[in-house]
Amino acid sequence: MKTLAFCLTVGLCAAPALGQLTIERIAPENSVMIVGVPNVQLTQERFQRTALYDLWNSEEMKQFREDDMTGLAEEFYTFLDELGVNRDELSMPTGAMGFAMFPVIDEELGQAAPGMIAFADFGDTAAAMGAMMLAMLDRGDQDGVLEYEVKDILGRSVYEVRMIADDIDEDEFDFDAFNMMPSPQDFIGDLDRMYYVHDGSMLMLCSDLGSITETLDRIDGNVRGTLADRDDFQGIMNQIGRDDFYFAVLTRDMMEIAMAADEMGMLMFVTPTLKELFGDIRGFGMGARFDGADAMFEGRWSVYMPAGKRGLTRLMDLSSPRGGIPAFVGPDTLNYGSMNFRFDQVASVIRSVVRSNPLIEMQAEEMMEMVDGPLTEILNTLGSQVHTAMSITRPVTLESMSFLMAVEARDAQGFENIFGQFAPEMGMEPRDFLGQRIYSMDMGGMVDGGMDSMSVGIGGNHVFLGPTPAVEQALRTVSDPDMAITLAEEPGFRDAERLFSQGDLVGWQYVNLIEMLDAMGEFSELQQQAFIDQIAEANPEWAEEMREEGIEQPMDFDLLRRHIGAMISELRSTDDGFVGTMFLLTPSE
Repeated sequence: MKTLAFCLTVGLCAAPALGQLTIERIAPENSVMIVGVPNVQLTQERFQRTALYDLWNSEEMKQFREDDMTGLAEEFYTFLDELGVNRDELSMPTGAMGFAMFPVIDEELGQAAPGMIAFADFGDTAAAMGAMMLAMLDRGDQDGVLEYEVKDILGRSVYEVRMIADDIDEDEFDFDAFNMMPSPQDFIGDLDRMYYVHDGSMLMLCSDLGSITETLDRIDGNVRGTLADRDDFQGIMNQIGRDDFYFAVLTRDMMEIAMAADEMGMLMFVTPTLKELFGDIRGFGMGARFDGADAMFEGRWSVYMPAGKRGLTRLMDLSSPRGGIPAFVGPDTLNYGSMNFRFDQVASVIRSVVRSNPLIEMQAEEMMEMVDGPLTEILNTLGSQVHTAMSITRPVTLESMSFLMAVEARDAQGFENIFGQFAPEMGMEPRDFLGQRIYSMDMGGMVDGGMDSMSVGIGGNHVFLGPTPAVEQALRTVSDPDMAITLAEEPGFRDAERLFSQGDLVGWQYVNLIEMLDAMGEFSELQQQAFIDQIAEANPEWAEEMREEGIEQPMDFDLLRRHIGAMISELRSTDDGFVGTMFLLTPSE
């Protein structure tokens, strides 16, 4: 049954020719999630013009796929041979493909349940793919894993397929054992009954008879009002664009599905609080394109809030010019980011969130005394810019990884005066360092990776937080910033910097992607080895078994370096929400 289910999925997704239907034109108008590819053939052509395709086609990757996929491929091809399907006639879709999820009314329960529809346009190869699907249905019927009947709906043959659940894996994870959380099954629906139809060059699969009927009627032009006509969907698509891939989550009808899975009724309790905390979010979006004008892979993501920002999103709604690299961000930094944040309005947001729910307000009196007192005072000393930097020194050891957070301070002395009152209660001891103040706390081995102590440092109009050596180094650089060598001097950063926008930004990030993954892989190996050594002290036999199983070997990062360069991203505030962009570059020369 698992093989059959896999093949049915491959059959549909193995998706329009130009000008044909896309998923938003055929999915139900009340869809809550949608995934689409406007034209698979064009996407494939663009992918083949990138270094990512060269990587995929390299001898090393071919060998990796052969080693990893041989068994599955052989099983699939054997299955096709048994069906009498000519594997040479199978193909990827040539046009659009997509998936959507939406609420439908469960007639037995009288409440909403999740439904789904998927389709793919195979163009000239649709007949061969349709024949394969029918062959798989016949095989499943013969093997007793499904049964089907054919219905005539609007002049099409629609196959109602009922899966016979007689081979459930007893080792599968039992979500019911953790009944405090909804089961994922509650959100994807009961898929033991599906409806399949081959219509022209399109193959479609749907979990609900009424929905597939409406979709066919919509294709015939008899149903007005589609998902594509909704203002919120159009708003999200205007934010992310229609490129090689798009994904959207729409919140308007999401509660119908979520409440059906919420047996405790908690959503009704927390919904006003969530809206106060995050604002009125109508949807989220993500889009991507290969071989873009500026990079081999370009992505966009968005938060659609046409009614304005509120709560945490209001705290982030602050833009400024990008600015340069601070003196404390050294050349060995692999991941650096800068973000604006309204610290002076945090207390106001907390008050609004607490007041949005009477039950929370009744229990938050003591917390609000802290918010209205010391928290407000200390946050008012901070500025609006936050920097984060992650670096790993070589050769890699358990002490190599370092993380630093730096927050602009409008009143550094005021911050120190207030923080110094509470530092002893947190186990932090003050000391002078190069004429500046640092508070350190012994971690006592609580943090993996050899971090012996954590510190808060105050200097150079910033508050620093991180491992003590990183904070000390930051204070050294701000003591003499003219002598500092920063990330701005690195060739990889200089090459990527040209792609940043010239306008104001909420935040931005630079990642030396492959170097970071490589170093983190080595760091992870050392952590695993240290863990095994600790196990050996208490249970040598178990530790020996773990050593015999071996530590997972990392991928070939030298191969990746030849094809993948840096990654940068930025976040902008717009009148209708937030829009982020990402660029994945080829390696710099």
